[in-house]
Amino acid sequence: MSGSFILDTNILIALFANEQKVLDEIGKSKQTFIPSIVIGELYCGAFNSARAKENMDKIDLFKKQVPYFFAMMKLPDIMGRLKSNSKTRGLPFLKTTSGLPHFPSNTTSHL
Repeated sequence: MSGSFILDTNILIALFANEQKVLDEIGKSKQTFIPSIVIGELYCGAFNSARAKENMDKIDLFKKQVPYFFAMMKLPDIMGRLKSNSKTRGLPFLKTTSGLPHFPSNTTSHL
């Protein structure tokens, strides 16, 4: 997959901010992919932003334009909500070895 890029959260944030260097580099790629966990991190940031709806709409549009790796279609949205809720409530957000969210047994999270 020479000439292909897998983008992380920081690069996508720079892309959404129209940073020219990032735009130029991505423009050189033959293919661009995004892991679903990165989409989840973007949703978490959107849920915690002052312009949540606007930012979520940007992510939704972006998802339609760029292939991303996913375990299930709703995983990024669910992960973003869980991480956002845990952060807002001051709860730890842990990952298991499978990469799925896990909350300590003495806490609960509601979507």
